[in-house]
Amino acid sequence: MHIIRNSQGVMVGRINLSVLGSDRKTAELGYRIGESYANLGYASEAVKLVLDKAFHTYGLNRIIAGTATDNLASKRVLFKKMVSHLLEL
Repeated sequence: MHIIRNSQGVMVGRINLSVLGSDRKTAELGYRIGESYANLGYASEAVKLVLDKAFHTYGLNRIIAGTATDNLASKRVLFKKMVSHLLEL
C-alpha cells in the first residue's frame, strides 16, 4: 500500500496493488481518496503512476479494478487511465 500525499505532505488517500494468481501476472488495484480531497486529481495521478509501474516495472499483464456502482468519479478515473494505458501499447 502507498500513501497519497499532497504538496504539503498531508495524507489525502491510499492506493494498493495486490498481485493475484500463481502466475503473478495479474493484480487488483484499489484506492481511496478522502472526501475533502475528491475531484482534485489525486486519484488520477496515483492510478497513472501505479499502472505504469505495474506494467513496465513489475511486468504484469492484467489489472482488475472496480468501483461502487454510484461512484461516477472513480469510474471515470479508471476508464480514462486504463484506456490511455492501452493506447500507449
